[in-house]
Amino acid sequence: MIIKCNIEDFDSTVKKVLLDWNRDLGIKINKKSESVSREAAKMLRKGGPYKERTRKYTRDWSSKLNPNGYRYTRGHYDVYTVYNKKNYRLTHLLENGHRIISHGHARGRTTKAFVHIKPVADFCETKMINEVEEVIKGGA
Repeated sequence: MIIKCNIEDFDSTVKKVLLDWNRDLGIKINKKSESVSREAAKMLRKGGPYKERTRKYTRDWSSKLNPNGYRYTRGHYDVYTVYNKKNYRLTHLLENGHRIISHGHARGRTTKAFVHIKPVADFCETKMINEVEEVIKGGA
């Protein structure tokens, strides 16, 4: 891109070009973050290492735009949340395991942890880093 300007307007022209580039970069990163969050919800809807009888837990995974987002000095980056709509109480219990109170025993027993959210979060973190690097380099 070639931009012509006077020497007196050089600093304001450079500032304008950089702000336009920053805005375009923000728009592209917002699109990438939306697609990565949708992919995370899709991966979680496929299920995990746990055995589910009714599929109510897995089919309720979704992603949504956080209304506040992340504001910086010159713009706005969207922040998406991946969550379970109706069975959000089970996410921590399945991911980490929990103690079951047994009336016959003083201590009870602990259930097995089915780690299924952390691998998806780790995958999406590395994917988002790669996507942002690609956008900055000018690939997408």
